[in-house]
Amino acid sequence: AKPVLLEPIHEVTVTIPDLFMGDVMGDLNTRRARILGMESVGAL
Repeated sequence: AKPVLLEPIHEVTVTIPDLFMGDVMGDLNTRRARILGMESVGAL
């Protein structure tokens, strides 16, 4: 048998102020997140 680890995959949209971008990106990276894109939509 060849066991395979299956992890849940979710697509989420996160809206945060620029001030917290580093903290949120760090947290997502520790959770093995795959960031597909980022865009700035103005000040929050």
